[in-house]
Amino acid sequence: MFASDYRVIALDVGDVRVGVALSDPSCQFALPHSTLVRKGPEVFKKIFEIIKQNHAADIIIGLPLELSGEEGEQAGKVRLFVKALQKFLADKMEAEPNVVFWDERLTSVQAERLVAGSGLKNRSRRAALDRISAAIILESYLQSRPEK
Repeated sequence: MFASDYRVIALDVGDVRVGVALSDPSCQFALPHSTLVRKGPEVFKKIFEIIKQNHAADIIIGLPLELSGEEGEQAGKVRLFVKALQKFLADKMEAEPNVVFWDERLTSVQAERLVAGSGLKNRSRRAALDRISAAIILESYLQSRPEK
């Protein structure tokens, strides 16, 4: 079992936005948290604050693999973002969080199904999709753990 203040964070990294999800304190459930705009180092500061406030020791990163399972151009962009994030966090934290890349294939389709019929319009809909996709990635990760 986990300490009551421990949480896992998941990031769904896109070119424009980053969807964020957090586990509950028991690390049983994934909850959509926020959608951040990728604008310079400000996004790293916001991610750091979320990690710090929630005592997150693990960061699950959605890795957009091709349907074949191979890494494509988008996966390379995500890896570059994560490398820059890790460098930023290394300068801010005593113990850098553990980073786990997690297959995110078809999470956007699942998120779209969940948001369908919500009545949300363009910008709000896209932001909701990002954080819901992050929650789906995190839920998949949490369910795969033997400690559940």
